[in-house]
Amino acid sequence: MADYAALLGIDWSDRKHDICLIDPATGKREASILPHSPQAIDEWATALRTRYGGQEVAVCLEQSRGPLIYALLKYDFLVLYPVNPRTLARFREAFSGFPFGQPEWGSLLALTPQGRSAGRRVPG
Repeated sequence: MADYAALLGIDWSDRKHDICLIDPATGKREASILPHSPQAIDEWATALRTRYGGQEVAVCLEQSRGPLIYALLKYDFLVLYPVNPRTLARFREAFSGFPFGQPEWGSLLALTPQGRSAGRRVPG
């Protein structure tokens, strides 16, 4: 897997998207909520491009098609890794007994080799 400026896990819905961003350089995690509207997605993506100087950003999300995927495809610096919902369900099940609660799926998925290989890159 290539080196990315940031790793993102997106838990999508039809009204909002929960985002977990990890900066590999610092290990710092950030959580945010993105409204599902073309304007909000464009403003978020533009800010992300500026923040990381147009470098590639890996995005793991639980879908292989749909409005969010189509909206993100127009940004050449976003590298999309859709994850099969069944794979994600198994992942969540495996960590259900985690002593500090269930971890943010995007964080772990984006950081582990198993999670990285569970998705497939969507050509832009």
